[in-house]
Amino acid sequence: MANVNRQNYTSLEKAVLAECVLKYRDIIENKVTNSVTNKEKQKTWDLIEKEFNSIPGVTIRTARQLYNCYRNLKRKATKRKAEERIEIFRTGGGLAVTNENDNIDETLFAMGAITQPLENVYDSDLAYHMQTSYSDEHTIPNCEIDTDNLKRANLGN
Repeated sequence: MANVNRQNYTSLEKAVLAECVLKYRDIIENKVTNSVTNKEKQKTWDLIEKEFNSIPGVTIRTARQLYNCYRNLKRKATKRKAEERIEIFRTGGGLAVTNENDNIDETLFAMGAITQPLENVYDSDLAYHMQTSYSDEHTIPNCEIDTDNLKRANLGN
């Protein structure tokens, strides 16, 4: 292969790739790996290549380049999500995390390309205390006590 300077993917190209992959997510994210599914995946990446390259304003890419970009997008989105989670549970709440690739990440999360851990509401004391309030919900509403019967009961004992 010749030494050719490759252009970086623009945010438009990343968004287009995520949308193209979203159409074929059932095939691409299939965990089965045998000769039949691998051939089907390769045909799907060839279709994605044709769709991607047909859009004006994008650089012409091969199926292999698109596949590698997709893998990198998934990897980086997972890393950003983990860092965001670490920041949330840091003492003092951590810093507000801003992400310039939110739309692409949300597309990847929506199609199930990236898994998120199950939420555990009892994982942090702060999260527990924020969800639990000791306001009116813990009092008995409209409870009237019959003081006459209470006095008679106490006198009888």
